[in-house]
Amino acid sequence: MEAVQEVECEAIYETHRKRAFYAPWTTVRYLEALPDLSICGDFSHFTTVAERDLSEPEYAELLDVCIERTRHIHARVGYAHGPQVPDARVGEWLTCTERFEGWWGRIIEHQRSQGRPWLTINPEFGPPPYQPFDPKTGEPLADVSETCLWIAGRFRERWAGRL
Repeated sequence: MEAVQEVECEAIYETHRKRAFYAPWTTVRYLEALPDLSICGDFSHFTTVAERDLSEPEYAELLDVCIERTRHIHARVGYAHGPQVPDARVGEWLTCTERFEGWWGRIIEHQRSQGRPWLTINPEFGPPPYQPFDPKTGEPLADVSETCLWIAGRFRERWAGRL
């Protein structure tokens, strides 16, 4: 953090498995101890590590803290058993997408309420092995580029004029 202060820029640390900010309960400890720390909210890793959709009450306070400190949205949709749903646009996976959109909307509104002039967002769905694929053919279950563009379109549609 000292090096970041020397160059007068805001560093944003990614939430990710196998890193210090791998789960909501550990991330909150860091955020409470370091009041200037900001995160990149990739909550897909939180759902994977918790093996939950994080809708349970015990996660609400943890997510509140993380949402308030998020300065960049890494817009990937995860689920209890992986960091990336097979296809964010359909069926039960759309339900997951809508849960994530609830968190993203709260991040956007919080940033606006704080008078922050901008918020960066990166729709990212990765190729296999992040992208679930058919085990027989090796073909991805959805087109990653189409999914990223679809998520970007959802942001424009839902939050037009608020981003």
